[in-house]
Amino acid sequence: MKSFFLKLAGIDEHILDRIEHPHKNMIVGVGFIVFVLFLFSFFSTAYLLTYLVKDTLIDCIIAFLFATIVMNFYRFTLCSTMWRIVEFDKPKDLVHPDNITTIIRMATCAFFIILVTKPFELWLFHNGLTAYLDNRNANPDNLYTNFSLLNHHYPATWLITFFILVIFLLPIYFRTYSKKWGNYEYELLQNSIFIATINNHYNWFLSQYKDAFRQRGLNINFQTKYSDPPFGTKLKPTIVNTKGKPYKEGTNTQFYDLLDQMPIKS
Repeated sequence: MKSFFLKLAGIDEHILDRIEHPHKNMIVGVGFIVFVLFLFSFFSTAYLLTYLVKDTLIDCIIAFLFATIVMNFYRFTLCSTMWRIVEFDKPKDLVHPDNITTIIRMATCAFFIILVTKPFELWLFHNGLTAYLDNRNANPDNLYTNFSLLNHHYPATWLITFFILVIFLLPIYFRTYSKKWGNYEYELLQNSIFIATINNHYNWFLSQYKDAFRQRGLNINFQTKYSDPPFGTKLKPTIVNTKGKPYKEGTNTQFYDLLDQMPIKS
């Protein structure tokens, strides 16, 4: 069961077992919350569809597919909010994920969570809403009327929405910003493994590249314009051959004018 919840949370169990994390159970708890979100989304969507489709089998199929979408986007948010490396040659210097992209992802997750929370509140206050609908002789299958009555007579439901929202957004916060309660040690080891893997594959590529040309009698090495391959974050300084003449700066127009003045050799 632990392995199942870790996979849901996007955690590599083998990497987690190699670190001395004092709060491993909290990381397992993240996977449990992902599973709860799937069940919650399935139940809420299936209940909402009883107002629209009124076919149990179709309701369950659509609810399962939508719950899978919500869960996978939530898992994507958890897995993609990784601690970033400041310098690739210093994998121990980690910073938390970019704030703007994280906020956008959390806002999108919040939208999905609110979307599946409202039908649950409709189910929770179904009996009370039925009484109001009977007094108004309103259509009980009209979703707009039901949600209007829910917001008008039970404004406290927004507290339920906020509470559920906090429960499902807290794991994203822990994995993104919290060093003490998050998984900083896990991210540190994972980034080190990623860097070592990339470097090993790059070195293998360089040897294979050179061997491929050596078999044809050529001594050619792979050339790159970056000074930190294979990551490619720093360009090499551009070297200009002036043939002993002083280097001059100018505009593009001056450059093309000089080209026009050069004699053409046939």
